[in-house]
Amino acid sequence: MHGMKDEMVPYENSIALSKRLRSPNVELTLVPEGTHYLSVDQLTAQKLDAFLKLVLHLKRSTETRSASKM
Repeated sequence: MHGMKDEMVPYENSIALSKRLRSPNVELTLVPEGTHYLSVDQLTAQKLDAFLKLVLHLKRSTETRSASKM
């Protein structure tokens, strides 16, 4: 998620990164009126929730694979 009015980090950086990460689990959301400090509106909260669930899932998957190798 990246605000398109971010004056600190250009949103084009996120576009380039998402292209390099090519994966079904990578989704870039550009927020047209968003700045570097995105407000927590409903859309932002939903996307953040989905992102955190994905991170937790990936963490658990990694831990499971590590435990099975021991």
